[in-house]
Amino acid sequence: MKQLPPGLEKFPREKIAQGYLVVGKDSHVRLRKRGDVCSLTYKRGPARAREEREVALTAEQLDTLWPATKGRRLTKVRYEMPWNGWNIEIDVYRGIHDGLVVAEVEFRMKEAARNLNRRIGWALM
Repeated sequence: MKQLPPGLEKFPREKIAQGYLVVGKDSHVRLRKRGDVCSLTYKRGPARAREEREVALTAEQLDTLWPATKGRRLTKVRYEMPWNGWNIEIDVYRGIHDGLVVAEVEFRMKEAARNLNRRIGWALM
């Protein structure tokens, strides 16, 4: 994105802390604290069509595993922005990744992703 959407601050947002236990070419395992919700997530496959499994953790479980993520952590603020029936997640990174902004929409079908990309690709580039 070249610029943040106007009025982004009025949309719901959450601070997220993530740490990676495993980072591979086609898979990774991460820990995440989003508000009061803690989880461990496994993702495998290419970004546009990947398998994802998430397991809820207690805060104590997350705290036990967190030291293993040293050197592979990030923080961001995630905004939830509705747009024409879609929910766009806009992540604004902090810390060592300050200035990075990523917009993401999740789809059940690849064709829906292609259709949306044709509709708004110009607006987000």
